[in-house]
Amino acid sequence: MHPDDPNTVLDDGRCPDDEPMHLLAFLGMCAAVAAPVLSAAALLLIAVTH
Repeated sequence: MHPDDPNTVLDDGRCPDDEPMHLLAFLGMCAAVAAPVLSAAALLLIAVTH
């Protein structure tokens, strides 16, 4: 098995330790996606109301 194979990580028992990092990466990705969308929505709202 290769070191970067997900099955190797599961067999090593390191998966629970890696879980918070995956969660943080997921939250960071969500924030990176949501920020431009929210700013665009805010600009659109300002443009419509003024």
